Amino acid sequence: MKGNWQFLILAFLLAATAWFFVSGRERVDAWIELPVEFTGVQKDIVVRRGLRNKIEVRVRGPQGLVRNLDTRNVAYSLDLSAIRPGMNTVNLDSANLPLPGSIEVIEIDPPRLQVVADRIEEKVVAVIPQWSGELDEHYFLRGNETIPAVTKIRGPKEFVDRIEVIPTQVVTVEDSSPDTLVEDNVSLALPDEISADPHRVQMRLVFDVEKQAVDMKAPVRVDNFSGYDVEVDPAQVNVSLLAPVPLLEDGSLEETVAMNVVVGENLQPGVHELPYVPILPPQVTMESREPETIRVTLTPRPGARPVDNSTRSRSNTNSPTTQGLHTP
Repeated sequence: MKGNWQFLILAFLLAATAWFFVSGRERVDAWIELPVEFTGVQKDIVVRRGLRNKIEVRVRGPQGLVRNLDTRNVAYSLDLSAIRPGMNTVNLDSANLPLPGSIEVIEIDPPRLQVVADRIEEKVVAVIPQWSGELDEHYFLRGNETIPAVTKIRGPKEFVDRIEVIPTQVVTVEDSSPDTLVEDNVSLALPDEISADPHRVQMRLVFDVEKQAVDMKAPVRVDNFSGYDVEVDPAQVNVSLLAPVPLLEDGSLEETVAMNVVVGENLQPGVHELPYVPILPPQVTMESREPETIRVTLTPRPGARPVDNSTRSRSNTNSPTTQGLHTP
């Protein structure tokens, strides 16, 4: 035995090699999972349901080859060029599996797909603003709009045909007594199957407040630039106003309403009928007033020399260096 050790090693190697070839060529079955790649989809067709991202394949082949099969770069190529709107039966063909020739495809699960397709359609629809919020009892929404007022939607015909308007996402108005105009840039509330162009709009909400008619006497205020003493008649103007109810309830309206008269520097002493400008709080409108003008009497101050305002104005204009100087 000691003299034949070389033959023993050779015999062992031959036996191992024979076992390897015999076991390696033994055919076995196995299930493998493969991803699905889609090709040939027409531009005006959309598949709504029935497609699968992965399939299972039962293969048969040499044990060693099956065990070492790398499926990371193997995918089933599914041609969808024959798909038409409606229900389509798509058979899965083993010829589309890029597997080695020594591996046999026994079964594909599922063997076919029931694919529902639809035609792509476009349509122009109106956009409807949506908002939420708790307003005080005297406030209300007077109007709303979006810019633009319409959008073009695109999607499966079955869905597009049912859509007449597209709402915006809900805008929350936090202030219970909001300003007249609330603006926000907001996206549209689109179904999953639908896209839109544009998909965002500018939304405007116009709020108003309940108003009530009120009659009152408004004081006359004077801005005097003449250098003379001023007397006005009347000292108050009768006005009819439409005022927000909250402003009337808190009693602050009379403190914020006045009629403003501007007495220019070029007026001469005497009596003048001058217009006036109403000073009103926000959201207050004037319905009528009496009188339309204010009688203004300009009187030189005691001890002051008469001044020709028109001459002084022209002199100041033509001779800037004399502005602010007084002749004793």
